[in-house]
Amino acid sequence: MNSESNIIEKIKELNTGEVIFVLFIIISIVGIIANELDKKSIINNNYSGKKTTHYIRLGILFISLLIYLYFLKTTIKKGITTKSFLNNLNILATILFVIGGIIFLYTEYKGDEEYIIIE
Repeated sequence: MNSESNIIEKIKELNTGEVIFVLFIIISIVGIIANELDKKSIINNNYSGKKTTHYIRLGILFISLLIYLYFLKTTIKKGITTKSFLNNLNILATILFVIGGIIFLYTEYKGDEEYIIIE
């Protein structure tokens, strides 16, 4: 009985992984669209287009950060049950991804151009 629940749990994790891969595909497509909008706003010297791409990138980074936090949760859960050096390295790498996601989100939020900065 215990192995059946273990199998069901692993299948749920795989299904969640598939959803995350679909999200990554969607995020990539939206990122490409944001870059195209950014190119058009640079060519047309349109500041409102810059703000739109700024908000799109903020959304992308926020969703990515949520995915990284999910990975951290599952990695820590796995690390608790299986203690090994590689699992500890995996946890460290996931923590670094979360830190990197927070930094990217913060720098995009602050913006590097005066008219993008949100006050």
